[in-house]
Amino acid sequence: MEIDPHSGEQPNGNPAFMPGQKHYYGDVSRKLFLAGGILMIVFAPVYPDLLPVNNLFVVTGAVLLSIFAGVTNPKQFWVNVLDVIIAALSFLIFEAAIFQVYGTLEWFSLEFLVRQSIPVVFFFALYFSSKTVRGMLVR
Repeated sequence: MEIDPHSGEQPNGNPAFMPGQKHYYGDVSRKLFLAGGILMIVFAPVYPDLLPVNNLFVVTGAVLLSIFAGVTNPKQFWVNVLDVIIAALSFLIFEAAIFQVYGTLEWFSLEFLVRQSIPVVFFFALYFSSKTVRGMLVR
């Protein structure tokens, strides 16, 4: 990846999204991973059937999200590819879980909004991590 020596500016003079780095959205992905992990930790005790697995897996998933958020960086391509994979799997798992209980939830109830907010966070994490990988591939 190309580093821009003019910290904070793109060639056209506009501020860069990530100073010194074009098309790097790892900081956004990192924040979304942390937000998803926090939602998982906070709501796992409130909704013990958040996922159709033992809650130990939910907490372990939150820990893994925190680890990958911490190692995300613009220099290692493989970490950003793993971010895409983790975001996609997290989205699929939580979205599939809401489909399993969809008929039992009241539309726009607090439980519905909580359960749906987690996959939405991972959907955006998937988008931004994909943009990062694309930016690394297309120079």
